[in-house]
Amino acid sequence: SHLGYAIGSSADEVAPGIVAIDGYERALTLPDGSQVSMDSIDGDTVLYSASQLIEAIGCQSHVEDDGTLCITNPFQTNRIIVKTNGRAADSNAVAQVVGPDGLTVLQYNTSFEAYKACVAFSKQSDVEYAEPDSLSTVAAEESESENEDSWKPADALSWGNAVVGSEDMQIDLFNKYGDVSAMPVVKVAVIDTGVNTSHEIFAGRLDGGYDFQNNDDDPTDDQGHGTHCSGIVVNNTPDNVKIIPIKSGDSEGYLSDTAIYSGIEYAIDQKADV
Repeated sequence: SHLGYAIGSSADEVAPGIVAIDGYERALTLPDGSQVSMDSIDGDTVLYSASQLIEAIGCQSHVEDDGTLCITNPFQTNRIIVKTNGRAADSNAVAQVVGPDGLTVLQYNTSFEAYKACVAFSKQSDVEYAEPDSLSTVAAEESESENEDSWKPADALSWGNAVVGSEDMQIDLFNKYGDVSAMPVVKVAVIDTGVNTSHEIFAGRLDGGYDFQNNDDDPTDDQGHGTHCSGIVVNNTPDNVKIIPIKSGDSEGYLSDTAIYSGIEYAIDQKADV
């Protein structure tokens, strides 16, 4: 609500997992034991202070230009990442994985349970940090189409060449090496939604790859963004440049922090140059 209140007929409707006390929704008990009071405007509807409620359940907020209050939940994966000197353990977690560098990923049933655990771990002296396994997205607003003056034939390099000067770069490379076969192989890891491995533009240009959404070695793109980005790289470089396609994003274009981290580790293991 842009009024600065979260509105609902019950505490569970507005903030699942937070306990209402003192009769009929007069206050909410927060993870730290404190309480948030509220005002009843009629017999059925209760108003909760949005600023207090957002803090209480670990959400983030910002106000749009039109005054709309937008609330996002960084704990929507129900997972947290904990870096500790020892080993992070929580019997309330439904699953946990111990990774390198003192990292542990813990999975919970709800985002509120994940938030409570994150708060608790943050207070432990042997914990360097605890944070949500947040989601990023490749989604972006569509840009305006190029004007007629910038149109190029289908066999020309993509629009990226004008930005990075790839035509001049390739001329310099051929002047230096004479032929692609003499150029050193350059591996470019694209951590995205995968790649359309059957597209002709990628013939001879792919090197390995992995899918961290399905945990297999088939990085086929089911969203499109990764193919788009990989295509720009391939279309603006000589054949000595190879793509390591890493699928960290799902079919809707969402990537978790852990999937991105795993993609980076994989790229390092595969000796990616970029």
